[in-house]
Amino acid sequence: MLHHERRGVRQEIHNYDSPGYYFITICTKNRKNYFGEIKNNKIELSTIGIIIKKCWQEIPIHFNEVKLGMYSIMPNHFHGIIHIIVGNGHARSLRWIKMQKGNNKRQFEAIPVIIGSFKSAATKLSHKIDNKFTWQKSYFDKFINNRKMYNDISQYIEHNVDNWENDEFNKE
Repeated sequence: MLHHERRGVRQEIHNYDSPGYYFITICTKNRKNYFGEIKNNKIELSTIGIIIKKCWQEIPIHFNEVKLGMYSIMPNHFHGIIHIIVGNGHARSLRWIKMQKGNNKRQFEAIPVIIGSFKSAATKLSHKIDNKFTWQKSYFDKFINNRKMYNDISQYIEHNVDNWENDEFNKE
């Protein structure tokens, strides 16, 4: 039997508990359009799209060290900015105990925990609408190093819907 190792997408040198801004992109499996449709350069959210929006907006309720920046829900993917203010969110406290037993530290850092919790909650609620809804494994992240990068990413997110016809994630 062939064994394929899955390539890690996390930046190995980055500590994902570090305060700062993170650009996140999450796609649906096979880029299926679950979240809505682009009409007249606006997203019309489906019921699952509304669930995604609600779960994203509720992240700071569950992680008090997090603020959310700009975000954009597209038909089959999502872009958002997460601002980590300080470390030690309540959702990590029980997981920290497991880490002490020798598990992989990366899965207990803030960004992976936040995104994992978001994807899990959104999936659970979305399955009440369509039990075939699935995320792509993992997600893309980028630590935002400076104000120019933050502004460029914010502009990209804000105008993402305007560029849907040429979007790399558009399968139409």
